[in-house]
Amino acid sequence: MDKIHNKYLLPSYILTILFSPLYIIIFFHHLSVPVAGGSPHVYNPKETIFLYCGSSGSSPASTRTWIGDVESEHFPLNQSENNASTTADPSQQPRTVEKIPYMKARLSRYQFSYTFNLTPGQKFIRFYFYETSYLNLDRSKAFFSVTAGSFTLLSNFSTQLAAIDSQQDTIFKEFCVNVQENQNLNITFTPSQDYKDSYAFINGIEIISMPLNLYYTNATGETEYPLVGRTAGKLFSLSNSNALETFSTQFAPVAVYQTARTMGNDTKVNENYQLTWEFPVDSAFTYLVRLHFCEFQPEITVTGNRVFEIDIANQTAETRADVIAWGGDRSGVPVYKDYAVTMGSKENQKKQNLSIALHPAPAYMTKYSDAILNGVEIFKVDNSGSLAGPNPDPRTTTLTSGNNHSNNRKIIIAVVVGVVSSFVAVSVV
Repeated sequence: MDKIHNKYLLPSYILTILFSPLYIIIFFHHLSVPVAGGSPHVYNPKETIFLYCGSSGSSPASTRTWIGDVESEHFPLNQSENNASTTADPSQQPRTVEKIPYMKARLSRYQFSYTFNLTPGQKFIRFYFYETSYLNLDRSKAFFSVTAGSFTLLSNFSTQLAAIDSQQDTIFKEFCVNVQENQNLNITFTPSQDYKDSYAFINGIEIISMPLNLYYTNATGETEYPLVGRTAGKLFSLSNSNALETFSTQFAPVAVYQTARTMGNDTKVNENYQLTWEFPVDSAFTYLVRLHFCEFQPEITVTGNRVFEIDIANQTAETRADVIAWGGDRSGVPVYKDYAVTMGSKENQKKQNLSIALHPAPAYMTKYSDAILNGVEIFKVDNSGSLAGPNPDPRTTTLTSGNNHSNNRKIIIAVVVGVVSSFVAVSVV
């Protein structure tokens, strides 16, 4: 067989960050549409909290209203550790279109905590950081850890290194955790003891309830994912005792399952190529990968029309992927397939590329030598209660606004950002 060549569709420099709560409802609406019939149901979160740290009162912004943490029930001053914290304005305004929650911050050289009285169940948490100087403090000294209950979400986290690495001055981090019955969610920021004069800060905290069984199961059960690359039948179990970190990408306004990436009409070319996406992820963690599919092309109508192979992290995930068959021998049916893959340590590399590659099945298996993918979601699973990864290596570059994106590219990464993940769909411009 001739050598297979990759068509790389997601270089790491395209990964950027945008978000709007409108897309939360859109994403959950589509996720709750039954795959094989039934009535759609729009998900309404039990809790939606938008906390504008360092501010007071309410601050309307776009399609949401932020509530300040000053004199808030979520930031009790009767905790002595919180009294040492202070509010601050940034030394310069952020260049993003949305100024809130980046125009205020809470910071401290000592530990401080927020408390949230929530209903039981899985919660999506997003932290907003604007990397700049506050109160004339050295911005390079912002090294801190963040915990949520028993989970370590960030450890020795440097906003400056993260901002330089992403080339964005506004940063957010997203996580999913479970809240038990009769349990408050305590989120604690702790300056690192490994760095002299370190301090912690936060601009905004967002918490939204997740639908039951979206990624986890109910309180007593667990979800099992096929473990890619291991012995056939080996499963990876995910339960409410796990925490997840999500990976977010650029948003573009397209509805779920209405766009896709395929290989084109040239059979001979397709047989010698594979579509490949690469996502930089932290080493030494297990990742959940959810692939979304929907066959809507008029020529793809029956089982066997388009059969293809799927590799994840250079390991075989599927040898006979057939979206029509997965959809109950019907076209136009949205489906998803879940996998787990372990990215082990590799020559002390902090990060590795988690690849997703599609290639047509052998000609005798398929009518059309082609492959299709509508969307991708990737989650990092905690290691013994920790999701903390290493800081990027220091490098010198110029930070840019979160809204200045290069137009000099051939691929648009169209993403519907949901409460618990980023939904990726790829289209050509």
